[in-house]
Amino acid sequence: MSLRRLALLVALFPALLTACHEESPQDCPSDACQETPADTGLDAAEDAEPDAEPDADWEPDPGPERPTTGIVIELTWEALEYSADDLTLHEQNQSDLDLHFCDDNAGQFGSRSDSCVSFLSRQFGTPGLATDAEGNPTDVHVDLLYDSYLAAYPEVITLSGPPQNRSHLMVNPYSLYHPRVRANLSIYHDNELIQTFTHDFEQSEAPTPHWYVATIDWALDPAESIIISPPTCLDPDAPDSMALCTRD
Repeated sequence: MSLRRLALLVALFPALLTACHEESPQDCPSDACQETPADTGLDAAEDAEPDAEPDADWEPDPGPERPTTGIVIELTWEALEYSADDLTLHEQNQSDLDLHFCDDNAGQFGSRSDSCVSFLSRQFGTPGLATDAEGNPTDVHVDLLYDSYLAAYPEVITLSGPPQNRSHLMVNPYSLYHPRVRANLSIYHDNELIQTFTHDFEQSEAPTPHWYVATIDWALDPAESIIISPPTCLDPDAPDSMALCTRD
């Protein structure tokens, strides 16, 4: 082969490679090339939220099953009044509430704290009330299991056991699509309901205040925990502040 022909092949090689790749999608080396899945509205905590727009025929997939062991905090919500009469099922389910769980060390909701769990920070560890064989506190793992941005699915936070520190629960009306949205927050232990709370958010309140749900002083038997709702200590002028509700 002459040097001229060899130089020509080298010059054309990138273009030939690109054409081959475009004709062979089955050789795509990663999931990045795959078609974006339909927007379900449910984000497993370790995954990125899908961004495809659902069509008018959207229907929610079956929701995830609530864990049956450990401590489970579940937030669900529904529109009590729709913003229009001709909404698709997806639009009827729009409105995004966010569940926040913090302990005394956080000091404030809505931050990327080592002592809070929410969509901002999805897990942390804290000393538990239970002890090991040597009398040392066991570690409690707090995890955001599901982050939902549609009313069709719950938000779920799990705890592997009762923590030593006081816990604080808050719900942020991140995006209200409808005039009135009802939130329901339930606390379970080993699939047994401990307590449930309800709150209505009004779109007319601008900005819509957060819902400081409760403070919890845990017991070894979570069913015997002291749960105060609404907290009598909260500062009405600073709904994100836990300063008056921390335990000395």
